[in-house]
Formats: sequence, structure tokens, C-alpha cells
Amino acid sequence: MKKICYKTIALFVTAYFLLSVFSCKHSVKSNETVFDTIRVDRTHFFANDTSGNLKCHLDISFVYPKSFADTSQQKKIQAVFVEKMLSKQFSSLSPEKAIEAYTQQYIKDFDALFNSENFNPEDYGSEDETGFSYYQHLKNEIVFRKDNFISFIVENEVYEGGAHGSHCISAYVLDTLTGELLNQEDFAGVNYKKNVADIIIRKIAEANGVETVEELENTGYINIRELEPNGNFTIDDEGITYYFNEYEIAAFFIGVTKVFIPYREFSIYLIQDSPISSLAGLQ
Repeated sequence: MKKICYKTIALFVTAYFLLSVFSCKHSVKSNETVFDTIRVDRTHFFANDTSGNLKCHLDISFVYPKSFADTSQQKKIQAVFVEKMLSKQFSSLSPEKAIEAYTQQYIKDFDALFNSENFNPEDYGSEDETGFSYYQHLKNEIVFRKDNFISFIVENEVYEGGAHGSHCISAYVLDTLTGELLNQEDFAGVNYKKNVADIIIRKIAEANGVETVEELENTGYINIRELEPNGNFTIDDEGITYYFNEYEIAAFFIGVTKVFIPYREFSIYLIQDSPISSLAGLQ
């Protein structure tokens, strides 16, 4: 089950803003599927006061399949991209309208927060001379595209007050034949979670130049003995990449932990006729 790594914020406002939303002219064409990009770069000042210190900034870069080879699947696949980029509440809209609606909601939520009777600027660090800058940087990236698979990630960086913001990566593999996302259960074999967990721990230890779990815990990793494959992964020609987000298996300063496992290292654990068997060299 993938985590929702950011909050969809619920608020309203009338305000001054700088807005730039456009569709990228350099579309990427692959196997008759055309990908396009929608970008948003918007700054909004609370209460329409451009001289004030309270403002928010929304930065979005959304890559999506503008036209799909199988037109019967196009809306379904676009809906998956919208849902995983934004949230399910926007998935019935076209990509362009979804981004527009999300942007308006973000601004409304910001204004609602600061209109609240319980709002205390000191709780949000706005005593700084630069004021309080509430922001979200949201982007996705297609990391693999072959046959009927599209692997993509969504990166979300948010600051909503406090000592620091948060950053997370949500990873997905879309089977374009079915229009469904690939789950671990689709290719997992007997004792898959335990066996792959052992590989992941070993890979993390190697990346940190240590050999034991104890040494790894001393570097900032926590509950590493209970680690399991988390379903947050992409695939490509060479293997599977898992992403573990802040606080998931390590202290905040570690950030996102990215673990690549070549197919050759765990193909013996995979179901022989799984959707990724051909990529893993099992067919």
C-alpha cells in the first residue's frame, strides 16, 4: 500500500498571484504514445497583500500521456497518472483541469489556514524577516517505458511550518494492457518478503560501507530488522528499485533511501509466469 505523502489542503481565498501554467512544446513520443508536460509556477500572497510576509508557492511539473496508442485505454491511464500525482478526488478530470483544480484548492487551503482564529504566526516561523513561505514542489518523472510497462515516480516536497519540510517519492509501475498498477503480489514468490528484505538490508549496508545490522543502525537506520519490501518500487530492464521515504526506515537526515536490486539477485524468488518474467529473464 503506497503512502499518501502530502496533504491535500482545504481552504479558500482571493489573492494576488503570479501564475504561469503551460503545456510543454517538446512532447516525447514513444510507441505511438505522446507524453506532454503541464507546469505551474504560482505565488500567492495572503489577503492580496504583496507587501506582506505571508505567502505560498506552488510549483508543479506534470508529465502525462496526452494521447495513448490504445485510445480505449487513454482516459483510464490518464486517470491513474492524475490520481497518483494529485489525489483520487481529481482523477475524474482531464489532466489540464485536474491541475487547475488542484492549484485553486491549494490556494484556498492556504488562505483558510491563515484566516483561522487559531492561527499564530509564531507557530509557523514567520518571525523571520523574510516571512513565512508555505510551499509545495510537486513533479513526476517517467523512469522506464517499454512494451506494456510504464514506471514513474512522483516527488513531493512540502513545507507547512515547523523546523523543516518533508520530501518523499512515490513509485508506480503501470501495466498499459490492463490499465492497472503492478503490485508485489503480482510477481512475488514463496517467502518473497523475507528473502527480498534480506537483499535490501544487505544493499543498504553495502551503500553505507558497513557489514552488520548493528553498524547500520549506528548510521541512522531504525527498525531495520523489521524491514519489508514496501511496494514502493519501479522496474526497468535490469531490476527493481525500491524507495523508502523519510522516517520509514531511517532518521530524517538520511532522506529517501533508494535501493536497486538486479533481477539476477532475486529472480529465483519470482513467480515463473509473472508479468515481469520476461524482463527478469525467466521466459
